[in-house]
Amino acid sequence: MKKLISAILAGAAVCTSVASFSANADDEYLPRLYFKGIEAEGVTVDADGNITIDRSVFSKAGYEFSANLFVEDEKLCCRSVAPKVKCADKNLKLLRLHDPWATTGDEPYTEFAYAETDENGNFQYKRIDTMLSTSEEYNTLNFTCRADVRVDDSPMKPYGEKSDSYPLVRFDMSLDRNTPCGEYTVYIITEPGEYVDDQTSRVQMIEDGIPVVSVPTYTPLKVTVTGANPGDINNDGKIDSKDASLALAAYSKSSVGKEHGLTDVQFTAGDIDSNGILDSNDATKILRYYGYVSTSDGELTLTEFLAKN
Repeated sequence: MKKLISAILAGAAVCTSVASFSANADDEYLPRLYFKGIEAEGVTVDADGNITIDRSVFSKAGYEFSANLFVEDEKLCCRSVAPKVKCADKNLKLLRLHDPWATTGDEPYTEFAYAETDENGNFQYKRIDTMLSTSEEYNTLNFTCRADVRVDDSPMKPYGEKSDSYPLVRFDMSLDRNTPCGEYTVYIITEPGEYVDDQTSRVQMIEDGIPVVSVPTYTPLKVTVTGANPGDINNDGKIDSKDASLALAAYSKSSVGKEHGLTDVQFTAGDIDSNGILDSNDATKILRYYGYVSTSDGELTLTEFLAKN
C-alpha cells in the first residue's frame, strides 16, 4: 500500500511526537464510524440504529434525545480516533458530548470502546486521552480519543471483545417544538470546507509499526420526526396565515362534497378541536394563534394559547 508523507497536524488531536503518514490507496483498510440511537419515551430505534420520534412527546421546550457513536476497527489498529459530527439542518441541534472518561470512584465508565484492561478484565491505568468540544454556530461536535504517546506507540486496546463492543462516546441532540416532520441526517465530516477549521475527521492507525493517518468511512444517523403539529398544516415549522388558508380551502372543497385534498397528517394538524371536521372554526383558531406569535415571543403553544384565550 502506497503511503504519502503528510504534514504534521500541529495542535490537532491526532498529532503525535513522531512524524505521521497518510494512506490514500483505494484498497486501504479503513475503520468505520457509525451511530446507534438510544431508546426513550417516544423514541424507537431500528436495527440500523436510526431514530424515529413521534412528536406527541414534544413539550413546550421541544425534545431532547441521545445516541452513541461507535468505531468498527476489525484490525484493532487504531491509535487515535477524531470524528467531527455535524447536522446541516439546525432544526436538529447537536447539544453536548459525554466524556467516557468521567469517573465513578477510581474507574471510568465501562461502556467505552477503549478502556484499558488486563487479561482478567481489570482496569490497569489511564492510557486514553479524550478531548471534547462543541460549536453551536456550526452545529458540530468534536471528539478525540487517542493513546497516550508518553506510554508507547501501540494501538489502543478495546475494552470489549472487539472495538465496537462499547460506544466510543455518547451525545445529546434536541428538536424544537415546531420542527417539521421529516428526516434529518447526522453525519461525520469527511470532506474539507465543511467546518470552520477546515479539518476533516481523522483516524490514526499503526501499520507495521508506522503511524498512518486517514479519513474513516462512516454510516450516517437518520432521525425521522413523525406526527402532526397542531396548526402547521403545510409542515414548514411555522403556524401562520398560509395554514389558515389551507384549512379554509380544504373546508370549501369538503363542503361541496369534494375531497379536501390533504394528507391524513395535514388534516390532523388542521383539525384544531379534534372533532373530525376541518372547517372555518379551525382556520379562525389558527389565525388567532398566528396573531399572537406575530406580536409576542410565542412562548405558549397553540393548545396552551387556546386554553387561555
